[in-house]
Amino acid sequence: MDSGESVQIERMVRRKRGRPGEEIEVLLSDASSFFASLQAWQRNPFHEGDTLTMDEVATLRAASAAFAARARAMALLARADHSVFRMRQKLVGRGYDSSIVEEVLTDLTRSGLLDDARFAGSWVRERIRRHPEGQPALIAGLRQRGVDSATAESAVSTVLAEDEISLEDAAQTLAARFLRARGSTAVSVSTKMMRRGFSPALVRRIVAELTGKDPAETE
Repeated sequence: MDSGESVQIERMVRRKRGRPGEEIEVLLSDASSFFASLQAWQRNPFHEGDTLTMDEVATLRAASAAFAARARAMALLARADHSVFRMRQKLVGRGYDSSIVEEVLTDLTRSGLLDDARFAGSWVRERIRRHPEGQPALIAGLRQRGVDSATAESAVSTVLAEDEISLEDAAQTLAARFLRARGSTAVSVSTKMMRRGFSPALVRRIVAELTGKDPAETE
């Protein structure tokens, strides 16, 4: 059927498909069907017995997909900040068309609901609290989440400059935790700390303070 042909709406059924928002299943006279979001229907109502061109059906499908994708994004943002990169991954992973995903991302970024700088700052604060790491590792973690280098470096520097955030305190807490593990030594703890991205000088000083032994001089 080409775009100029038309079909009649034979039946409309409201359904909940485990996606954000209610949807209407629209059954057509050519035995095909599609789902329209309730928001798309409210914006451009249609009813059983109405006739739609194939272009109108395509427009309704696209509008419904856009509403659904935005609703999914808003649900994800309600739980936690996301980078643009991670939000794109999640929406595409849910099966939304890439062109619709890009439209939603552009709209959310323009409105300030999606912001890589804000995400980076909150991620660094939470990371230091839950999983202390050195500055290079923090930057690398942000880069893996799609944050550009400049934004990642700025976020880490800004957070570490805040009075309530001390990377040294976090490193000391982490070293003390590692030392409580059975069989730990100054050397093993130092190795684990440096793997987390803490500088050798900082690790050596903290481990020496906690153990009374210089790991550089311990076999």
